[in-house]
Amino acid sequence: MDFVEQAGVPKQRLPLSAYAWSIIEQDRMSFSDEGEAVSKAGLLNRVFLNFYEHAEASIPLRLEEKVNEWRNVLKSSDNGSYAVLIEKLCNGYKSELQLRVKHLCSMSASDLAWNLTLQVDVCKLLIDLWNRGFFSIESGAKITRGKFLTAVFEEYAKKPYVERERIYFERIFTDIQDAIVHERPIVITYAQVDKPIYVLPHSLETDKLSMYNYLIGYARPAASFPGTGNSEHFSLESFRLSKIQRAEIDRQQKAGSGKLNAEQRGKIKESRAKHGTMFIADEDKIHEIIVSFTDEGKRKYINQVHMRPSQHIDSECNKKENSDVYIFRCTIHQAMAYFFKFGSDAEVLSPLCLREQFKQEYAKAARLYN
Repeated sequence: MDFVEQAGVPKQRLPLSAYAWSIIEQDRMSFSDEGEAVSKAGLLNRVFLNFYEHAEASIPLRLEEKVNEWRNVLKSSDNGSYAVLIEKLCNGYKSELQLRVKHLCSMSASDLAWNLTLQVDVCKLLIDLWNRGFFSIESGAKITRGKFLTAVFEEYAKKPYVERERIYFERIFTDIQDAIVHERPIVITYAQVDKPIYVLPHSLETDKLSMYNYLIGYARPAASFPGTGNSEHFSLESFRLSKIQRAEIDRQQKAGSGKLNAEQRGKIKESRAKHGTMFIADEDKIHEIIVSFTDEGKRKYINQVHMRPSQHIDSECNKKENSDVYIFRCTIHQAMAYFFKFGSDAEVLSPLCLREQFKQEYAKAARLYN
């Protein structure tokens, strides 16, 4: 039976390591649509389509890249010697890649194997890759179809979250990049926001710790957008890539119509430096947050870096040695996200609206234990 006939039954026994499966389960929730986990088959099929071109298991593509590099570096007037040298380099590099694939496959566990249902487009792609020599259907071959798929997914699982997020949302990521390059507005559908959002995109960035990808730009509700000439009602925003459900370039607008002016770009630079990519915002959304810490709260503030607002030290209380009261300048959202987990080790003194919000949320939590 040849591969085309095998592909008529779109199933593949997929043995992966416990670590790879744990990453896949984590990503199923992280990439979920409105709280419902992505199906395991849906995630794996999409990851394969988006990542196979960059995987080490795609040996012909890796060899092609290397040959192009060597041709640019190696200069020889003896065409015969040049060809022999390239061939030797290719053979060595191919063996190295095969060893890497073997190593990735060695981490998999047969008792953790799962039957992956292959989507039609994945089946067609695998047939094409087989015809191009990416893998073999012979059981004794160095790289079979099963090993090829296993190696692709094991390599994916080894990547940091920020890269996996970019792989899974490649289409949205690429569309946003295209809009940024051509300075065109985009309309995004964002999780937990009822109406589409019209965005003049500035950049795709990661946060300070390189944990997540964000779209930075000026935004407003799409329904009320009258034209790109008036930016008065736009606000500076950041949008988490994994929460963007759809991104559509506004092709009714010409290239360059979404270009940000110097003042807007300056505000982005200033806010990013003060508050970070995750909590970038217009100054009118920045509040003075006064917090009183216990000694344990101070230690938590020092150690818990993620989402931490920068301390605003230009105040009399902060200048006092051993003061328990700290003053910050950040958004209400950032203060809530960061300080809420401190519990009794941090008391919000001001603003009153945030203090009341903490009070209500802690009361709700306490009622669960009554």
